[in-house]
Formats: sequence, C-alpha cells, structure tokens
Amino acid sequence: MHIVIVPNDKGTPVGKLADAELHFGDGLLAGTKLVGFAIWESQWPGKNLTHPHLRVTVPSREYLAGTERRRYDLLRPVDGDGAFTDAVRDAILDAFAEYAARVDRAGQVAHETAQAAAARRPPTRAPQAQAPRGWRAIDTSTPDSPRQATPARRAAAPRREPNLDDVPF
Repeated sequence: MHIVIVPNDKGTPVGKLADAELHFGDGLLAGTKLVGFAIWESQWPGKNLTHPHLRVTVPSREYLAGTERRRYDLLRPVDGDGAFTDAVRDAILDAFAEYAARVDRAGQVAHETAQAAAARRPPTRAPQAQAPRGWRAIDTSTPDSPRQATPARRAAAPRREPNLDDVPF
C-alpha cells in the first residue's frame, strides 16, 4: 500500500490542507485506490502526539435515522478494534509530514536559487511611468505645478471669452 498526498491548492474549504489516497500495489486490490481521506488543520489537539494540530477524516456515508443525521465510516476494521483506523490515520499524517518537508525543502532551494540569480544580475533602473495616451505629463517637482494631469486636447483648446453683445435681453 502506498499513500499519495494531493495538496489543496484552492484553499477551500478553510482548514483543509490536502486529500490522501491509498494506492494498493499487490494482492486482490492491486491497481486500485481508496479515496476520500482529507487532512485538516485543527485548533484543538487531537489524539496523535506527533501531529497534534492535524486531523484526518476517513471516507464516510451519511444517512438519516428518523430526524437525526448519522454517518458511518466506510473504512472499518473487521474485528471492531479501532486501533486499525488510528494506525491508518497516523500513517496518512506521517506521509503528509514527509510531503510537507519535501515541499518546504524544494521551496527553500527555489528561493535560494532565485536569490543567487538576482545577485548575479546587474542592477537595472525601474521603468519610468508613462502618461496615458492623450494626457500630458506634468512636473510635480515644483510647488506651483498642478497636482493632477489634464487631457492634452483640453489644454490645447483656445479659450473663448463670452460676448455679451450677442445675448438678447
């Protein structure tokens, strides 16, 4: 049996970190997988002492008993001993911890590589901001300059003085 971690890249629902799948490699179930396991971040410490703030939900089915909703786990031990389910949950949490460590190491290597590449690059000037088309650039370095750009065509249009002789009274 092999545990595959599928990260939750979407971030929804809140607190869900990843899904887990059990892939079977030999025996009667060879070539199949059991899906529906989810790894959640929890505020309260759980039973697992090595990963106290993580919790694993197993695939389950919901049903109604009268007006009450109930669920039963699809992964159940044959003999009724709950230690089997706890062992599977612990194995999934251990696989998730290994996955998180690999991702963290890869992220650190990528970050260090990016920093080294940035150190080798010559410094560049930041690109100058361009005024939108139809707007004129203004110099705001002097205190008497206007604070807001105006369209160039409005600045270029001649101002007409009103002629009061043409107004009928």
